[in-house]
Amino acid sequence: MIPLDNLQGKGVISADELVALLDTSAAPVKMVDASMSMPSSPISAIDSFRHKRIGNAVYFDIDDVADANNPLPHMLPSPGVFETKIGAMGIGNDDIVIVYDQHGIGFAAARAWWMFRVFGHRKVYVLNGGLPYWEARGHKIIDTPPIKPPHAVYKAIFHDELVADMAAISNNIETAQCALLDARDQARFDGHSAPGSGHIPRSLNLFFMNCINQDGCLKSKDELEPFLSIFPQNKKIITTCGSGVTACIVTLALYEMGIEDAAVYDGSWSEWSQPQLQNPVARS
Repeated sequence: MIPLDNLQGKGVISADELVALLDTSAAPVKMVDASMSMPSSPISAIDSFRHKRIGNAVYFDIDDVADANNPLPHMLPSPGVFETKIGAMGIGNDDIVIVYDQHGIGFAAARAWWMFRVFGHRKVYVLNGGLPYWEARGHKIIDTPPIKPPHAVYKAIFHDELVADMAAISNNIETAQCALLDARDQARFDGHSAPGSGHIPRSLNLFFMNCINQDGCLKSKDELEPFLSIFPQNKKIITTCGSGVTACIVTLALYEMGIEDAAVYDGSWSEWSQPQLQNPVARS
């Protein structure tokens, strides 16, 4: 049996812990597939979801649970939109939410996890290793067509301390009050990969893949320590990336290390680098 108290302070849940939780939890456990479609895959994430799922999973599309009026990709929606979208998935405030990804720990599952936290959901976890690791461990896979869940009432409470905007990033260039971690690969961070690449002044590079093992699982605390210990421990941390997705993987790793208040710059490089804004860009 896995008491819920044992998950306090954790952002990820192992496959074995999930099995025990599904067997013993008195509270409803809702599975959420938050995978993104990958350019290299001939099958979309939603089509894969329809043919291979864990339990009662619903599909969470970060481009749908988003601000439809913002030209930037998958930006945070309003609390009202989040309430409507999550309620339509049959998820209530008291449910235990387990988010997983078809591509291991990486990509959009961490983004969905962060979004749930931004809107006040505390009992939310990412399945370590995602669908591939779950399947490799021999756990049950559902291949029948998904059933639309009954509508639930969801109330969102916005936690602005977990979100950073462009004004906060601009201010940090002057004050250096926060540690800004950029989750993109070093070539893009340094500005060598393509025209328009580079990084926000005062930011430091922590490639998100350095937080993930070859089996698709998030690294353990001992494995993460060498990467995270080089960054300031006495400052508020803000993570950033290309469009606010892989930054959430670094945020999840920080959460596992006990840093629960790290914020994500939602607009990230896709906002900061717009030529008309004339924001400063650093290159190494």
